[in-house]
Amino acid sequence: MTPRFGKTPPAAPEPGPAAIQDTALKPLDDETAGPRVPMLGKMALDSILAELVAAMQECRRLYLSFVPPSQGYPKPASRQFSLSQDRLHRGLLAKVYATISKQELRELADWAAFQCQRRQAGLPHEMPDLRFLFLGPAGTGKTYVARLLSELLFASGVLKHGHLVEVDGFDLTSREPRDAARLMKDKIRQAIGGTLLIDCSGALMSAGESPDGIAIRALRENLVAHAGRFAVVLADRSDRLPYQLGRQPRLAQLFQRTWQFGTYRAGELGQIFQCCCDRSRYRVTRPAQIKLLLGLHWQLRQDADRFGYGHGVLRVFERAVHRLASRIAGLSPLTKDLLTTFHDSDIVIDGVPAQVFKDLADPRRSFSISCPGCAAVTLVGPDSLGIRVECRRCHHRFTSAWGEPVG
Repeated sequence: MTPRFGKTPPAAPEPGPAAIQDTALKPLDDETAGPRVPMLGKMALDSILAELVAAMQECRRLYLSFVPPSQGYPKPASRQFSLSQDRLHRGLLAKVYATISKQELRELADWAAFQCQRRQAGLPHEMPDLRFLFLGPAGTGKTYVARLLSELLFASGVLKHGHLVEVDGFDLTSREPRDAARLMKDKIRQAIGGTLLIDCSGALMSAGESPDGIAIRALRENLVAHAGRFAVVLADRSDRLPYQLGRQPRLAQLFQRTWQFGTYRAGELGQIFQCCCDRSRYRVTRPAQIKLLLGLHWQLRQDADRFGYGHGVLRVFERAVHRLASRIAGLSPLTKDLLTTFHDSDIVIDGVPAQVFKDLADPRRSFSISCPGCAAVTLVGPDSLGIRVECRRCHHRFTSAWGEPVG
């Protein structure tokens, strides 16, 4: 699979601790004054969260540009443009998980705002296409992206509420046909003004349903009757949903927008691990970070289709919490550092040979870091992980927290 964040750089001379000085990245003065503590702590999310908030603010600006002055901007609390810390984390996870580009989301928001402007001007306009296929295995972020998509459509003025309603295809197939149709209609009613996510939707179409099955017919009829009033996402594996949807031609013709969700790289899985740490206020030492990256990198080289998903790294995080609890049991006093710090001994990834983790402090290791601003890829040494840097090409400042192991 083609990497999503640029090409892996060719082999380079083994960088030492100061290798970053000769690259396209430069450490920031305030980050290098005095000795660096080999601790990541809370991942610096400023640049990523700023992009998310900026995108939402731009959607709000576009919305206000076509709302008549007499109508004004809605004032209920649910319409305010402030994001709680939990929603910011969910937005960050969506950015980590999504394999679709930000450009697609931006183009969708711009197109929706453009059609609304034409409608307000009394010009012919198209109904927004709010029907999506999300293709990818479990653990690739389809639900997170559906939630972010709903919020962006709300911010653009396309949806009235922007909430997400979920239903599982297996739950529908386990019911009697009439009960399944009733549940489908209930979920659609709840989703008006927001987004309906039907996960494992291929199961709904493969469980003996005819093209005129009442649950599918209820979905199809409501998609037409309430077009433009809510968004619908059919989500499932790419090896199941397209085939099963092809057996429902009248439903298939309604879904023309497809987003693919693929496997992750080691650095991206590391970011998911870091998000889990941030939400629960854990910290990761640099040796623990390097061990996690090396283990994930080894697994992905063996079988990316098996290990390249978010669920696996979430299990690593849960196991690290249990090992931390066992490691500090009986110690006294239990300081805040002891209660919140993961060491390399707490990171366990099943099946990885012990020699992969040999000499975690080796300064000759190298990692590739991609600039979020211009996507330039740079090789750095392990001592450069977790510090604030500035790209010499575009001057974007960010934290080189998680890189891709090279070699």
